[in-house]
Amino acid sequence: SHKLLLYSKTKISHMRKGVVHFLGTDIHVVTTKTKGLKTRLTLKAPLVKIIQRLVKKKFLKWNSTHRLRGTGVSRIVNWDHRKIVKYYSAVIGGLMNYYSFANNWPQ
Repeated sequence: SHKLLLYSKTKISHMRKGVVHFLGTDIHVVTTKTKGLKTRLTLKAPLVKIIQRLVKKKFLKWNSTHRLRGTGVSRIVNWDHRKIVKYYSAVIGGLMNYYSFANNWPQ
């Protein structure tokens, strides 16, 4: 039950000097001046990284007009329809569930 701190994976960040990436989420500090000075954290899904990963896994591809489009995943082409739908639902559901708290997820 000893906790080992790996210095190669440990980073101390100043929250007001940019974005902190933690557990797949970008954390920002936002300060507003409505009714006094308010500071809060904004948790954002790294949409660019998510899209890049979906492209790498061949769920999406860029077309000739530089727009994303869904693709058929060739490794599952021989599966029956029910299994394919279940697979895609699991991938989409997993992303939606993991980033459900994110401020920018509806984008």
